[in-house]
Amino acid sequence: MSEPVSLPVPAFVKRLLRFCVDALIVYGETQFFIPDPPVPPPVPGAPGPGALRGLPPGHPERMPREKALTASERALDRQLKGL
Repeated sequence: MSEPVSLPVPAFVKRLLRFCVDALIVYGETQFFIPDPPVPPPVPGAPGPGALRGLPPGHPERMPREKALTASERALDRQLKGL
C-alpha cells in the first residue's frame, strides 16, 4: 500500500470556503430567534410593571422611624444634605 497523497488546495478555494462558512455563521446568527416567554394577564387592581412600590416589609435597608441615628449616620446625613 502506498501512502496517501495530499494535494495542495489553491488559495482561491480556501477563500471561497471561508466565505461560505462566514456566510452560514452570519445567517445562523440573524435567523436564530428565541421568543420571549408569554406574559401573564395583569391582575386587576395590581400596580403596573413600572409602578414604584418601595421596600418590602422587613427589608434590611428599611429603617425604623422611631430609632435615632448614630453619630456616624448623622455625619453622613449632614454631608448628603449639601448635595
